[in-house]
Amino acid sequence: MLLDVFRLEANAAKARKSDVDSYVRAARRISTAMPQAMSIDSFVDQHRGDLLIEKCAKLAIVRMILRAEHASTLKGPAAGKSYAPQFARLRNTWFAKLWTVLTGSCTVRDLAERLQSFTFVVFNYDRCLEHFLYHSIQNYYGTSSEHAAELLRRVVIHHPYGSTGSLDWQPGQPRMTFGDDPHAVQIHGLSSGIKTFTEGADPTASDIDVIRSKVAEADLVVFLGFAFHNQNLHLLAPSGDSVPNRAMKTYLATAYGMSRSDTNSIRDAIPRVLRSTNNLHVHVHNDLTCAALFDEYRRTLALPEV
Repeated sequence: MLLDVFRLEANAAKARKSDVDSYVRAARRISTAMPQAMSIDSFVDQHRGDLLIEKCAKLAIVRMILRAEHASTLKGPAAGKSYAPQFARLRNTWFAKLWTVLTGSCTVRDLAERLQSFTFVVFNYDRCLEHFLYHSIQNYYGTSSEHAAELLRRVVIHHPYGSTGSLDWQPGQPRMTFGDDPHAVQIHGLSSGIKTFTEGADPTASDIDVIRSKVAEADLVVFLGFAFHNQNLHLLAPSGDSVPNRAMKTYLATAYGMSRSDTNSIRDAIPRVLRSTNNLHVHVHNDLTCAALFDEYRRTLALPEV
């Protein structure tokens, strides 16, 4: 599969066919280095300027993310090409817990206003959150697919490092159906939507300024499955002279499986890096999964009636 994509890349770059070998060599370099790397993102950042490494990594990311979406519990049986989830299988996941927070005491008439109070910053490349919300609105409230898509335009979802394309119901190109198995041409086109660390932190090439503003303004910030890599935490930090000005601010975070020492370090780093000042609460748990955090802080996360 990727060899076919490499041929497309070489042709697009007007390279000689023999130059496909250079893509193969770059891919092998990435593959052999991965056991030593913190992540593929870190590896690419440490080799910034090597365009072949960057391109091959983005192609591989697209292929692996789409493969994971295809195998995901969120992908239900094909029904009009929508692959709507089987919600009974999601009952104990953090998606289901999030849904109860999003919709608590909320009728369909109030849903648009409720959704506007949330901002999601998704550091992964997948579209799982969007896919889940789109089908959840239809399943729970009995709305049409068009109404669900319209409601989701009220939700702010940022992917600072890009994603694997727009879903069928979303505006923008290129598009890729959640759960579909891609062909080489699709992978080739979708790779342009993946960003490196450097690109994600570039205000001229990303929505980083808006992300930082939203984090600074929020009363409650929840970190789910966030690895707390320095680059990612600093990406959220306010820039320049802007300082969060909230009378009360709460941070909730999972650090599942991390050591006590690292958990304490993260607890200290969050307010320091994000420049929070007085009247704040920071709770970092290395014994809670994402789903368990919603159970632990059910009352804290509960929203007032619309």
